[in-house]
Amino acid sequence: MLVKSTTERGLAAEEQAAILLQTQGYEILARNVRTPEGELDIIAREGAVVVFVEVKARQSYRFGSALAAVDRKKRQRIRQSAANYMQFFPQGASTMIRFDVVTIEAGVARVLRNAF
Repeated sequence: MLVKSTTERGLAAEEQAAILLQTQGYEILARNVRTPEGELDIIAREGAVVVFVEVKARQSYRFGSALAAVDRKKRQRIRQSAANYMQFFPQGASTMIRFDVVTIEAGVARVLRNAF
């Protein structure tokens, strides 16, 4: 049996999420963007809205659900990272943004729009 590292599983989950988002009409702008506050998994556009997507995958519920892993502290870091990113975005503050979460549990991926 081939055991993947945490990094490999994370990259595979992000790839699965990107494919799902594209099938739902999102345009992927960037992936794995590092800011001083942390990393943004996927930055996409849906229409005129820039969407910051956090990807969380769980192989089991032993440590809780994938969505539960996006706690208050994690959401705050994502918001700060998004604000940092938007300073350099061509339209800047006039652009509408949204925060989505893609959860992958038991091989099933779901997009939670406007998750926080």
